[in-house]
Amino acid sequence: MKVTYEKHEGKFFPKTNSVSFYGRDFDTMSDAVQVLKQLTPGETYFVWYYNYHMGFLHEQSGKILIEGRWLPNEDFAEKYIDTKKK
Repeated sequence: MKVTYEKHEGKFFPKTNSVSFYGRDFDTMSDAVQVLKQLTPGETYFVWYYNYHMGFLHEQSGKILIEGRWLPNEDFAEKYIDTKKK
């Protein structure tokens, strides 16, 4: 079933009460809203993974949204995550 939050289009799954936006599943709509507030409706985003971390890759700029902050590119994001492990 389609769902929209402030022009972000996603899917709602009634059996589990979960939602999906930009290819990422969220347990609840509340969880999704926390992330969607940081994304611009109408832009293209892809789910981004690195070393057990998940974020969003903005198609045009190449920026990565991870842990509530935008990082300039994938290399920077990977180094940021690697640094956190130490």
